[in-house]
Amino acid sequence: MQPIDQWRALILYGRNVATYKIALGKVLLDLARREHTTINMPELAEAFLDTYIERLAQAARPQLNVSGRKTLMERVVGGVSANVLQRNRAIEIVARDGFNDVVPRFHTLPVGQLGSPFYHQETYRLILDDSLIALAKSSHCAELDSELDSRWSLLETAFEPNYSPALLGTDGEQIIYASAFQRLAVTSARPVLWGYQNGRCFYCGELLETDNAHVDHLIPRAYIQHDEIWNLVLAHQSCNLRKSDNIPPQEYLDALYRRNEYYIASNHPIKDHLVVATGRTAKARATYVRNVYDAASLAIPRKWLVAKLSVLPDPLSTLSLIE
Repeated sequence: MQPIDQWRALILYGRNVATYKIALGKVLLDLARREHTTINMPELAEAFLDTYIERLAQAARPQLNVSGRKTLMERVVGGVSANVLQRNRAIEIVARDGFNDVVPRFHTLPVGQLGSPFYHQETYRLILDDSLIALAKSSHCAELDSELDSRWSLLETAFEPNYSPALLGTDGEQIIYASAFQRLAVTSARPVLWGYQNGRCFYCGELLETDNAHVDHLIPRAYIQHDEIWNLVLAHQSCNLRKSDNIPPQEYLDALYRRNEYYIASNHPIKDHLVVATGRTAKARATYVRNVYDAASLAIPRKWLVAKLSVLPDPLSTLSLIE
């Protein structure tokens, strides 16, 4: 497996009770991009602190999946912002207490530890691997930064006290309909879907850009009458409009089912909602999705005739390679 696939597996898999892993990923990429090969803990702590200061300055959204509690980083940043904690003292606290879990567990996946880690921890420093340096300096780095930001936004949304998994966002990310066909604005679901499709259109498999990406109901909303995430995919505006309210080929339904199983296997924040919405076993979920599709096919006789069928590869294959 290529380093970029290993990195994406680390960021997109695993249950997150806080946002520390995402913040550490951003810090590591930035330091590696600047060719830092050996990082002492105070240096790491300063970069980690600055990352959280910048993030929380944008919006003070929750960083922990425990209602009413704050992470150490939230408390430290709050102290610095209120001028009750000096910067040097804040860095000392983060270096001492901020990495107890995230540094040793960064490479942990549901199937075990990543075989080729991006860094090794010594007594009071990290040694970055050459693979991380190469990845940070590659043409993919901006894309990986964007994925980290999207994943961070998704976690913050999932940690919101009033978060409803039936919706895709809260506050400024409310679901917005873009046309009479009830298409969702890309800003509402992009953080949820982007990383898991590797920034590619669900229908044609080609790369997406922000200004040409739509969130589409695979089984048409005209029939399904809801915005549950198990039925939503990210697609080019042109692919979305060509599909319109037509029934897609069976192959896309199979890909949708595999995508949802990927969410569940990855311990994604919406895992529990998907299970409740579609079934508690893989067999039950497959039956449920197929029954809805079959019923919609009877109610909406219009079929989407695709000249060239292109379905994204099975996302679970990434995880299955890391054994």
